[in-house]
Order: sequence, then structure tokens, then C-alpha cells
Amino acid sequence: MTLASQIQTDVTSVFLSTDDFAESIKRYIGDSKTNVQTLTGIVTFEKPQQNYDRGTETHIRGEVIFSEDVTVTASDTLLIGGFEYAVENVNPASDGMFTAFIVRRVPQVKGGRPLRGQF
Repeated sequence: MTLASQIQTDVTSVFLSTDDFAESIKRYIGDSKTNVQTLTGIVTFEKPQQNYDRGTETHIRGEVIFSEDVTVTASDTLLIGGFEYAVENVNPASDGMFTAFIVRRVPQVKGGRPLRGQF
């Protein structure tokens, strides 16, 4: 057995074990709330960033590593920790895993209404 084949075997049993690194994620297929699939992935987040392009909002970006046995597309929405994240991009599989890049846009609100920037 080669190291590469051992890594592919260990993807699900070691890396994607919810006892260690991974967590359970709901995938809304094609952004449909009725077409749902439960997946397991390793989630990491970046520091939140302010965006002033169309008003003021915070972007929370991250990456999710999945086994190459599952499918995730850029039109999907992922439910992670009670929050919905849009899938922006998906990298091709390598060594039995692939990465999906996610974002959650949080508008700044004042009095319950989104706050627009002054440009």
C-alpha cells in the first residue's frame, strides 16, 4: 500500500471523523430548502471583513474540506452551526478531498433595517 492510497483511505475514517476535526453540515442542493443532504466536513473561518461596495455589511468567509465522494456546487447553500453560507467556489479534488469556499453576508442594521453606506 502506498502513502497516497493510505491517505485516501484515511480521509473518511480519520480526517472527516466528527470525533476529531469534522462537523455535520446540511447542504441545501441548488439553494432549495426542500432538497437537503447531510454531509461531514472540516470547517475553518477567516477573520470577518467589512465590505462597503453596496452599503455596509460584514463578510464571513471560510473553507470546508469534504471527501471527494460527495458533491457540492457553487449554487448550493450550506448550514453550518445554525448559519447559512453560500458556496462561492469549489476546487477540484486532490488526495481524496476537495475544498469549497463559503461566505455569509451580514448587513449592518440600525433600528432593524439594513444600514446603507454614504457614498
